[in-house]
Amino acid sequence: MPFRFLLVAGLLTFAAIAEPPGTPPSSMSPVLPAAKTELSRCFSALRKQPVPPYFLSYEITDSESVDVSGSFGTLTDSSENRARHLLVDLRVGDYSLDNTRRIRGGMMNFGDQYSNLTVPIEDDPDSLRAVLWYETDRKYKRAVEQLTKVKTNNQVKVEQEDKAGDFSKEKPEQAIEAITTLHVDRKAWEEKVRKYTAPFQRFGNIYEANAIFTATRDTRWFVSTEGSELQYSQTYYRLLIYAFAKADDGMELPRYESFFSFTPEGLPDDATVLKAVDKMIADLKELKLAPIVDPYTGPAIISGRATGVFFHEVFGHRIEGQRQKTDVDGQTFKKMVGETVLPPSFTVYFDPTLRQRIWSARTTTTTRESKPPESPPWRTES
Repeated sequence: MPFRFLLVAGLLTFAAIAEPPGTPPSSMSPVLPAAKTELSRCFSALRKQPVPPYFLSYEITDSESVDVSGSFGTLTDSSENRARHLLVDLRVGDYSLDNTRRIRGGMMNFGDQYSNLTVPIEDDPDSLRAVLWYETDRKYKRAVEQLTKVKTNNQVKVEQEDKAGDFSKEKPEQAIEAITTLHVDRKAWEEKVRKYTAPFQRFGNIYEANAIFTATRDTRWFVSTEGSELQYSQTYYRLLIYAFAKADDGMELPRYESFFSFTPEGLPDDATVLKAVDKMIADLKELKLAPIVDPYTGPAIISGRATGVFFHEVFGHRIEGQRQKTDVDGQTFKKMVGETVLPPSFTVYFDPTLRQRIWSARTTTTTRESKPPESPPWRTES
C-alpha cells in the first residue's frame, strides 16, 4: 500500500487521544475553519477545470521551540523559535493512477510531493486563506503537468507488474484536541547544560562535548476533501548529550546519551544525568584503548534499546507501503501480503498512543569497528 497508509495511521493516532464528542467550540483554533473554507472554495473552483483534482488536503503545522545548548561548561545557544508551515497535497487523475506516480527511469522529485511553505503565525483567516489559495493554484498547475508525464511514461514503458493504486480512499476522521502550552524555565536549563558539560573539561582527549536541551510544542491542523478535520497538539522535551574522543590511529569515537519526555518533570534529575556523563567519560577512555574488532559474519545477540532499533530498521522499513512502490527500495515483502513473515513466537504491537515517561539511548562497547562510524543519530533526527 502506498504512503497514504502511513499518513492515515498518524492521523488516527491523534483521533484516538482527542477530546470526546461535544468538545466546546472554544477548543478549535481559527486556523481550522479558515482552512476548511478555503479548501471547499478552491476544490469547487478547480473541479470545473478540464483536468479536475480528485483529492485536496491542507496540513498546517505550528512549531514552537525553546533551545538551550552548551559545551565544556559554557553556554553556546539559548533561543526561542516559532513558525508555521503548510503542506498541500493535491492530486489529479484518480485513486488508481495520479500525478504522484514515479516516472520510471526518472528521478523522484521529493520537492513536488513534500515541499512546504511558511505561513503567518497569527490567526488571521484572510492572510491564511490567501496563502492557501496561492499554493493550491501553484500545486494544481504542477500536478496537471506531472499527470501528463505519468500517462506518457506508462504508454511507452512495458506494463508494470505492480497493480496497486497510487492512493487509498479512507473513512474521514474528525477530532479536536485542546492546544497545549509549552512550559520552560530557560534560565534553569542554561545552568543545567553548563553543569552537564563541565566534567568533560578535565579530559584533554575529549575534543567535543555538548549538551542540547529542546522543548517543542507542535500543533497540527488537517482538512481534506474526503471530510477529515483534525486539530491536535503535543509537547515534548528532549535532552541530548554527546562527546567525541579520537583513537591514536585517528578513528573518531562517539558516545551519546538521549533523554525524552512528554513533560518537563519526566526528564531525569541532575544526579542521574551527571552519572550518565561519568559513564560516557569512562566509556570513551576504554574505547580509546580498545582494539579494533575484526570483520565478523554470524549470529549476534542484541539486547536493550538496540533490539527495537534493529527490528525497526530491518523489518519496519521493509513493510512501509510507499517503499513497495519504488524499485530503488528493498521490496522484501512486496509479494508476501497475507503470508507469515515472522516466526509464530514474535508478537508485534503498533500503538502510538502509548506514553513512556523517559527513555535513554546508550551505545556502549569496548571494541572499535574497523570502519569509520556512520553519522551519529542525533544529527539526523527530525
